[in-house]
Parts: sequence; structure tokens; C-alpha cells
Amino acid sequence: MSGLPIGAGAATLALLVGAITAQTPCGDVHYGTATAGSGRLAPTIATTGGLPAVGNASFALRADATLGGAVVGEILGLAAVVRPVAGIDLLVDPLVLTTALASGTGPGAGQAVFPLPIPNDPGLVGVRLLAQMVTADPGAPQGLAASDGLQFRPCLDNRLCATSAWQGPAGSDAFSAIAWLGNDRIIAGKRSSQAADRFLLSDDAGRSWRVIGCPGSTGSHTYFFGRNGTTVLSGTGDTGNACLMRSLDRGITWSIALSGAQLRGLTGSANVLAVFGPVHLGAGHWLANLKCTDTRTKLIASTDDGATWTAPSAQPGQGPSSWARQMILTGDGVLLWPSCLTDRMYRSDDKGATWTHAIVPGASLFQPLCDAGGGVYLCGDATASPNTAIGLHRSLDRGRTWQTVTTVNLQRPTATYWRDVIAVDGTLLASACCHEGTSTERYMQLFRSFDSGTTWCSYGNPFQGPYGGMQAIYQMCVTDAGIVFAACQPDATILRWPIETAP
Repeated sequence: MSGLPIGAGAATLALLVGAITAQTPCGDVHYGTATAGSGRLAPTIATTGGLPAVGNASFALRADATLGGAVVGEILGLAAVVRPVAGIDLLVDPLVLTTALASGTGPGAGQAVFPLPIPNDPGLVGVRLLAQMVTADPGAPQGLAASDGLQFRPCLDNRLCATSAWQGPAGSDAFSAIAWLGNDRIIAGKRSSQAADRFLLSDDAGRSWRVIGCPGSTGSHTYFFGRNGTTVLSGTGDTGNACLMRSLDRGITWSIALSGAQLRGLTGSANVLAVFGPVHLGAGHWLANLKCTDTRTKLIASTDDGATWTAPSAQPGQGPSSWARQMILTGDGVLLWPSCLTDRMYRSDDKGATWTHAIVPGASLFQPLCDAGGGVYLCGDATASPNTAIGLHRSLDRGRTWQTVTTVNLQRPTATYWRDVIAVDGTLLASACCHEGTSTERYMQLFRSFDSGTTWCSYGNPFQGPYGGMQAIYQMCVTDAGIVFAACQPDATILRWPIETAP
């Protein structure tokens, strides 16, 4: 078996049927249906021997609840199947079969351990391995009983398989936005950036990075990216004197599309605090989302790919003090604009020509928005109250009605937020984060769902860097190869990991 990519999962934890809290740890992923044998007991499969770490020579798989003294087969492979065979569901496309004799006597009393040392090879990180236990059992329908399937992945030192793609000094800075631009190009926006170092750009899928500036840009933080072909837009904030920036060559060079003075002129605001979310609506038509608290104008529009801008008459929000950090256009054509720290989700079915709003019961809305597909959307809360839960909410009807699907209490005395939610290949990832005012608040958690947000589990603080855990994942993106990149705080960290999908 020396040539087989071998992985590990630590404390095995089946995802339970029904509601689970967001604090449930993410363990190995179980799938499929087991087949019972004697005593109507089905064998189980679990990992043992420590954390799922590359180089762990003690890692093993364990079969339990088999018929005592029976022959047990461990099936390993790289692909999941559902194939009826001799009365069981074969759940692994087999590459390796290893057998052992179960200990114990009688129905359900058997156990067999299969050593599976993980080679010390970083190239194995993130490789998906599938396993199933099958045992001879005369009490089974056709003489075979079987466990469900188990999916696990080799990692270095965390269950997420995350590594650092960029690492700055301790407490040095943060990245507040990141986007995949295609053809191996990734761009990250810095949070306390200056005109000369607005962005980091990679042209080799995150292996190396270079600093990109935007001459004459103002405002501190750099937030969010919108793209239309080779045109990329990004805004600055959150400290005022914001500007809108534009690139015509997929992020290599940048210029000012709208200065702070021009934004003030368009909106009638004394100070546009941030330009948060440029959204391309098609055919060179853009909307950009603004934070200003002294005018009702929250959106500006362009119909010539960002060259010129106007303030449309139709605007979301309750009044001058309302604002939104993020805005998205879903795949089925709905614009979403969550009014911050309220329970109102503004929505438009006609690309911003008209707006209505829905109530998100019990919400204090903040940044994250996600289109999970099929009319399923998600949004999240913030709270300034200490040691208070924040809710993640879901709509199943294109944003018309919403329900809370999970909550988490990060147990912090400072503000906490849901920062980002993304959907990729049937997996949802959501980050709940701590207040950015101090680099000591390193208590964020990253959550995962395989069922469109019905149930969630937690990877905990997903990465321990050289200075400690993460404080926030501001935004995530995914490459065409299924690699997630995350813009993090503090320590100017960009993380990368292979997406984990359900079998």
C-alpha cells in the first residue's frame, strides 16, 4: 500500500440527522447506508490513533459492532460509489482490500483495528480517501454485513488542511477582500493599505505574490471586487474619504474611477465612508454600494463598464442612516442588500429599478450574503453585546422569507460577526469572527454545511499561524481547481485549502 495516498481523520463524528448546533466539531464524513448482521447490529467504522496528520505512523481505522471472531475486510479507495453487492451497498470503488479477524464473541462484540500509517509527504494534503468495513456474518441477509462509508483527508496540523499562502509579521495588517480572476490570477485587497500597496496579485494560483498600487487612491481599507471580463472594480473605506478604483487588465494596473470629491458630488454626502460592493449586472451595467449616513443615496450606477456614473432614483434602505456592507446579484437575478444592524433585507427583481424588503426575524444583519443555488440564499448577523449569539439565516424562496438555521456564541466580550459565506460544489463555508480592534481576539470559527445550510459543523479556529490562531476570515474565493483562498486577519494572512465536498 506504499503507493496509495493515505489520509486520516481524528475523533470520528457522524453528522447527526436533524438540527445540530454550529459548535458541533467537523469530523470525518460518513455517508451511505450500513447493513446489519447478527442481532440486527450494523458494523461501524471510525478513525483512531490521533489527529489526521501527514506523518502520523499511529493512524488506523477501526471496525466495531461486528460479529465476534468473524473475518472483517477493510476496503479503501479514492472514489465513492453505491453498488449493490451480495446484500450490501458497496460504498467504495475498491483499490485495496485488507482483512483481519475480529476480537470478541457474539453479535456486536467484535472489533478489528487496521493500521494505516500516513506517509510524511505534504503532497498528500487534501487527497480524499474513502473506506468501508465489510464482515462475514451468517445473520446478515446474504451473509455479509457492512458499515457505512467514511471519507477522510490527510492534513498537516488542522482538519481543514489549511496552509498559509502569504504570511506577514505579527499583528501587522489584514486582508479584507479576495477574488479569483481566472487563469491562475488571484487578487487580495489589504485592510490598512496605502495607495502604493492596495493589493497583492498572484499569477500562479497563489504560489507567489506581488504588490500592486492604485495611484492617487484614498481611504484606508480595500473592500470587495466586482468583475466583467477584463474590467475589475474595487472600493475603499471604512474610515472615510473613500474612492472607487478600476482596472481594465484584470487587476494589473489601476486608476481612480471616482474620487472622494466626485462621490460626494454624486451622492450629496459630506463624507462617503466606504465603497463596498461593485456588482456587474450584465452588458457593462454596474451598481456600486456606498456607506454614507447623511443621504439616502446608497447606490451609484454605470452603463459604460465603469467609465461614468450616476445616482439612480431608486434606492434601498430606510433612510439616510441605513447602509449595507455587501450587495450581491444572485444567479437567478435577485439583488440583495442587507440593511446593517436591522432585520430588513432589501431585494430587487429588476436589477435595482425598484426595491422591496423582507423581514429576517430576530436579525441584526451585517456583511455576509451567499447564493447557494436553487433559490437558497444565506445572510448573517453581528452583535456588539458581549458573549452573545449571532444568527445565520436562510431563505428557500429567493429572499422573500427567512429563518435562522444556526447560531454561534464565540464567548467574547467584544463585537462578533458573521463575515463571509460561500458555496462551492455542494459545500457551504461560513466564517464567524471577532472584533478587529485588537490582535488578541483570536477566537473565530469556520463552519461547514453539506446540506444547503440545514446543518452545520465547526472546524474551530481553522489555522494556527506562527503568532496564533486567526481573528477573522473576511472573505473567501475558490479557484477552478477547487482550492479555497481566504483573506484573513490579523498578521496579514492569506490561507489556502482544498475544498471538502460530500461523497
